[in-house]
Amino acid sequence: MPDTKQLLLPLFQMLNSIKPISVDLQNTLIKYFIPGQIANGTIILHEGEVCKNLWFLAAGLLRSFHTIENYDITSRIMFTNHIVISLALVRGTRNIFFSFRSCVKNS
Repeated sequence: MPDTKQLLLPLFQMLNSIKPISVDLQNTLIKYFIPGQIANGTIILHEGEVCKNLWFLAAGLLRSFHTIENYDITSRIMFTNHIVISLALVRGTRNIFFSFRSCVKNS
């Protein structure tokens, strides 16, 4: 597995394309980054849970969905080099109204 800085390089490039980020911020992200793999079909955040994480999808796909009358309604597809965050986390909302599920092997 590549080192943390190598894994975060696409994130740093994406953030720097919006607004340059400091070396201190890069080092902080490296310090708190926890690399891992998510098995296909795994729900990383369930509807109704409190979101406490921010994810960077280095490879694969994630699907955001919510359930209405026993039907899964896809609201968003996230792909390689995508920042995955619940706006409920940003806004301080207690619970989310959708789930995130891994869609591709080894994402």
